[in-house]
Amino acid sequence: MQEEVVCLQVDNIKNAEQALAYLGNQLVATGAVKDSYVKAVIDREAIFPTGLQFEDYGVAIPHTDSEHVNHT
Repeated sequence: MQEEVVCLQVDNIKNAEQALAYLGNQLVATGAVKDSYVKAVIDREAIFPTGLQFEDYGVAIPHTDSEHVNHT
């Protein structure tokens, strides 16, 4: 995992879509994914969310088709 895409504290994120866009754009900036990745992840989450709510916290593993990825 590249250090550039590890985000420990990010301010001004108000919802899941903003979080996906922020993190996706970090991946775009490193060249790991194509420009189409952010929209594809947001669109997929709108159809079938990956989030799971546990008692004290939530977890999500957002993803999309590999055609939007340059390398892993």
